[in-house]
Amino acid sequence: MVEFVLETASSMIKNVTGTIGIYGKLTSTLLNLFTDYENRIRELTRQTITPLDEAAETVRGVKNGVDRLIARFPGLIDSLRPYIDSALFDQDDYLNIHLYNTAAIHILKDMETLFKDIVFQLSNEKGLAIDALCQVSKDLLNNMSILEQQVQRVTLT
Repeated sequence: MVEFVLETASSMIKNVTGTIGIYGKLTSTLLNLFTDYENRIRELTRQTITPLDEAAETVRGVKNGVDRLIARFPGLIDSLRPYIDSALFDQDDYLNIHLYNTAAIHILKDMETLFKDIVFQLSNEKGLAIDALCQVSKDLLNNMSILEQQVQRVTLT
């Protein structure tokens, strides 16, 4: 659609420029004798049309690239399938991911316990600095909870 709009705009500008010079009329002939009006209009038109034509070419190239990708996507997936299968389903690699996530969850649980204790001890204290530390600890505890949920899903979003 963008390609069509750009080509239509370019064509319309070219058509309008073609009708500027009214040959056979006395006013047009006199105007062309004393000025370069028509040449300036043609030059401005060329300067205007060039970016439109270049943009249309770029859009056309992107469209062709996407069409080729869609046509060749199944072949691309078939070529990458051994690597994908190895990364996702190789038992040794999956076991390493599982061990990493288990260790991460245990570390997060230990940190969560520590920060719950810090929040508990600071919540009874009075003072702006202590209140600020308590709030930061609560925020950190909340962030750790979110991270733990993401690790348990084996994804980081």
